[in-house]
Formats: sequence, C-alpha cells, structure tokens
Amino acid sequence: LVTGAQRRTAYLEAVTAYEAFAARHRMAPIVKRIDEGEGEEGGRAAARGLLLESPSIDAICVPVDALAAGVVQELVAQGRRVPQDVMVATRYDGIRARTSVPPLTALDLHLDAVATLAVDMLLGRLRGDPIEPQAEVQAAELVARASTAR
Repeated sequence: LVTGAQRRTAYLEAVTAYEAFAARHRMAPIVKRIDEGEGEEGGRAAARGLLLESPSIDAICVPVDALAAGVVQELVAQGRRVPQDVMVATRYDGIRARTSVPPLTALDLHLDAVATLAVDMLLGRLRGDPIEPQAEVQAAELVARASTAR
C-alpha cells in the first residue's frame, strides 16, 4: 500500500483495512506513506523503495492517483510489466487513472453527484430549508482496467 502521509480519514482507513487483510492472510503488511504534495515523483520514490525492500511484490494499491501514476512510471522504468509483473490500482478514477499507460483500475466515487448533492444541501441550509435526513449517494463502483488484468 502506498498512501498519503497526511492524517486524512481515507488514508487511515485504507491502512487499517489493508493491515486487517494482511493479518487474515498471514502476510506482512507493506505500507509506504508519501506526502501527497510530492505527486508523481513521490510515487516513483515509493515504488523504488518498495522494489528494494520487497523485490517480489506483485501488487500495489495507491489511493492517490498522482502517486499511482508515479508508481507505474517507476515500475516501467525498472523493467517491471504492469500488470504481468506488478498490478496497480488506485482509489480515484480521475484523468491520471484513465490516461496512465496502462490505464489504472480505479473506483468511480461518483464525485460529480456527491459534489452536486453537497452544494444543494448547503444552499438549502442557507435558505433556511428544514434539515433533511442524510441523503444517499450512489455506492462506489470498481472500474477494472488493464493495470490489474492478468
């Protein structure tokens, strides 16, 4: 797992979920935390470190798409084939996930709908509308792409 070093709930929960998965499968968790501001270069550095420490690594989950793009770039620079040698997936189905070579498996978080709902709720609140029960948003969907197709 390569995740942001910032103390965001999404990063903390990703680490917790991954560590629980690793424990259930009797494997040692491998976690790299990189400042998300380092972008693609941070992803490249994380991949270099992972390959040095765990040369047999065969899959990397990188929730931050900029870091994921850098991970893929470094894997390719190191002669690793994605997905044949190392699979890579990210959490955000943004432009980097779609334009990566190969394209990255990602989650469609339906952020357009979430943003629209948030703005509508805020505007309603500002107008003094009664507070509605929490609105439901569409569940995230896996967008399987070439980066994990073995």
